[in-house]
Amino acid sequence: MPRRGECENLTVPVCISASHIAFGSGRMEPVFMVLAKSAALTISIAFEGKQALQDVPYAKLLPLLRDAKQILTQEEAQA
Repeated sequence: MPRRGECENLTVPVCISASHIAFGSGRMEPVFMVLAKSAALTISIAFEGKQALQDVPYAKLLPLLRDAKQILTQEEAQA
């Protein structure tokens, strides 16, 4: 997500910050779908709260990501 001074209310889920090696796995369709879902959940919180994307608290987003069964830690991935 861009910083507030750069741009407000823009999300581009496929522009990930990663090394060229990690970006190779990030280009797989399931990863794009998870990124898009995360972006959509963030946008919905911002829209409902009438706030900028940059103001969405992670504490509000986290339960929605968990409900969507997203794997957020390495421990969850290994379980």
